[in-house]
Amino acid sequence: MFCKSCGSALPTQIGSGRPRTFCSDECRITNFRKNLKEHGRNEWYSPQHVVDAARRVMGSIDLDPASCYHANQIVRATGYYTRADDGLSLPWRGRVWLNPPYDTFAPKFFVKFCEEYEAGRIPMACLLLGVHHLTTKWFQRIEGFAALVSLPAGRLKFTGRNAHGNEPMHGSAILGVGVNPDLFRREFGEIGIVLELQARQPAKLAAASSPLVLISNRA
Repeated sequence: MFCKSCGSALPTQIGSGRPRTFCSDECRITNFRKNLKEHGRNEWYSPQHVVDAARRVMGSIDLDPASCYHANQIVRATGYYTRADDGLSLPWRGRVWLNPPYDTFAPKFFVKFCEEYEAGRIPMACLLLGVHHLTTKWFQRIEGFAALVSLPAGRLKFTGRNAHGNEPMHGSAILGVGVNPDLFRREFGEIGIVLELQARQPAKLAAASSPLVLISNRA
């Protein structure tokens, strides 16, 4: 085995843990930055197995509002918006898959999703976010409706414009809104632990328990 960045031989690994792909953190960061430069900073095409699980949960995908021709070969949404279309300015309808662009675009697409869902134009959706997004102020908008969150074990592998495997520097979270809870647990429980985010009730009716509940992945 050799380092994906510098090509030097990797030490023999003992045990059954995740195989090493870089000889040091410096090489891992160098490879990450190289991928950003070659494949585009915001273009991270959704992992096939995650999209397939979302499609089984929702039955079909009507719209991917942050996509392109190549990305839609994976998602296979009935309709999609490209960067030129500007999905933030267009209506969203039906069952939505959303893997928002990174940087400053992620919160804008998330807020747009919340607005369309609250307006009743989106019956259900699955969103692929960075796990660090769950601690942001803009994510708190979701407190008004129930959701399920799958936290995959390990970092997911994405692809870019040149279809090379690409691991982000952070973990991911798959959010299910308006979906059948049992279907979501069945499909995404195979990928990682599943948490339930309960809708916050008015203060006088709010339960004393924490809104985040661990759901067993086993029947």
